[in-house]
Amino acid sequence: MGAVFHNGYMVGPEIPSGLWWENILVALGWVSVIVGAGLWIRGVLSFGADDLALLYVYFPEEGRLVDSEIYSVLRHPVYAGVLRIGMGLGLIHGNWYSLIITILMPLGMTGWIRLVEEKELIERFPNYAEYRKRVPAFFPKPRDLGAFFRFLILGK
Repeated sequence: MGAVFHNGYMVGPEIPSGLWWENILVALGWVSVIVGAGLWIRGVLSFGADDLALLYVYFPEEGRLVDSEIYSVLRHPVYAGVLRIGMGLGLIHGNWYSLIITILMPLGMTGWIRLVEEKELIERFPNYAEYRKRVPAFFPKPRDLGAFFRFLILGK
């Protein structure tokens, strides 16, 4: 999580100021941070702190499958929230290094969930492989945007 927030203050070559798209990047950054924070909070409340801490890895018998509307839209809403916060901070900060990290961040997070976390989930829940094919990890499909924003606003 600290690496994600580092994107908001990392040192690097500045993008020339006064360009027409500078305000657009900052505005998109703030929207991303606000949506990401809301998604993270809603996701934690839905998922629970124990599951968020991967308790099922250490105590598999206490693991449970969480059934919430958001999981029909995104497989990893908490990670999606963190990802949006980090990307938004990179857009707001706006130096070349933070923008590069903003572009690479989804790739790194995808690698983590594919190679580590979802491997465990597929072993524990045989239907997870089919679920993974059907539901995107971080960014909702256009047809699911209504359900996505309903979850953000109402928590349902």
